[in-house]
Amino acid sequence: YILGIARDVTEREKMFNELEAKNEELTSFAYRTSHDLKGPLTTIKRLANYIEQDIKAGNSDEAITNIARVKQQSIHLTNLITDILDLAKSNQKDYKNTSFNVIELINRITSKHEALIQDNQVEINIVCKDSQKMFSEELRIEQILENLITNGVKYANANNKYININFNESRDKYSFTVKDNGIGIPEGTGENIYKLFTRYDQNSDGSGIGMTIVKRNIDSLSGEIKYESSNFGTIFTITIPKQDNEKDLDE
Repeated sequence: YILGIARDVTEREKMFNELEAKNEELTSFAYRTSHDLKGPLTTIKRLANYIEQDIKAGNSDEAITNIARVKQQSIHLTNLITDILDLAKSNQKDYKNTSFNVIELINRITSKHEALIQDNQVEINIVCKDSQKMFSEELRIEQILENLITNGVKYANANNKYININFNESRDKYSFTVKDNGIGIPEGTGENIYKLFTRYDQNSDGSGIGMTIVKRNIDSLSGEIKYESSNFGTIFTITIPKQDNEKDLDE
């Protein structure tokens, strides 16, 4: 009876600590996102006033310049909102496993970010069979690959920039490697890379949410992610275990 009470107290204490950690994270998230959202909105409002003054003064060249700045801030704001929505999606539990073509999924991601990839002159190389299919939660796999690919593009810092994506399948698991020749991740970073709002390049307009989305989706799939990084680039290795019924089908 006493052991039962002790176990119950331990479980309650564990739940309390987890809830407290979640509340702290939520408070930090609310503060940071409101700050990050307020910045572009304030800038857009100020630029709108400048444009109004430019039009009244007949200064069309300056008005066009400020309109371009408004567009840039709007894109930044849209990307931030998208990241916030993706973070919310990564916490959902009701996604179903489906069969999907891996090449088609990656091509859909690269097509979505075609302008970003072309602007940064990054070559995307995919090593995977054309007919290769994967049975998993497609939205989670898409969010994982999309964030790794776009991070590789954003932090490219070399001639002949590239991102190599390899997909392999075994009896028990699927695996991806995403390799780039960008600026790399600072030494000693460790698991901090997956914490909310972690950014190592202050000149980047990233939200600091992307790698948190990656990790949460991988954890939801009971998978694993590892990385190796240096000044010459970064290699991410992701493994996703297969479902037991799928292993039986492979046999």
